[in-house]
Amino acid sequence: MEEVEDAFDNEAALKVGKEGELRVDRILNRVAMDHLTDVYLEDERGLTQIDHIVKMPWGLGVIETKTYGGFISGTRNYQVWKQSFRLVGSNKYYLFQNPVCQNFRHLAAVRHVTSLKDHVSSLVVFAGSAHTSRRVHNQIVRINYLKTAIRQRPTIDYLPDWKRDAAWDALKRHAYANSGRSAEHREQLKRRAQ
Repeated sequence: MEEVEDAFDNEAALKVGKEGELRVDRILNRVAMDHLTDVYLEDERGLTQIDHIVKMPWGLGVIETKTYGGFISGTRNYQVWKQSFRLVGSNKYYLFQNPVCQNFRHLAAVRHVTSLKDHVSSLVVFAGSAHTSRRVHNQIVRINYLKTAIRQRPTIDYLPDWKRDAAWDALKRHAYANSGRSAEHREQLKRRAQ
């Protein structure tokens, strides 16, 4: 019989997640890219928390970080992915929100705040030791390859500097205005999960 665990209130899992986000932050600092970390934005659906938003020459990059072990399976279209530990002899598994879908919400919030459409892109970074199914592997970037991934230019034209800077300033204003709202955001998440 398989056991399903609820990781929502697991403090150890939250700590590991923060460690992964700190690793991403250090990489962004090393490559000297302007970025915002742990950003709360509000749109018509409420608050959402974004791990990192990066100002790039062509536009904005939105990074969702996951720090998992075990084996991760799922597909782009499923709302939930699965973390299991069968390789280490355990029947426990965790279900978690598909980070690709999660980052779609983040992209929508960034687009809402900045009025940008085509110059906001998603990057899901895995900072842990998890093995992944092929379907998951094709949708994520391992933290070891983050520098390479953020330097790759998408196939869109560059955003004019003045437009990118105006969008960046709007993000900073909203991030500052919403700082300190993490408890409110967690309460919204708990209500949605019920």
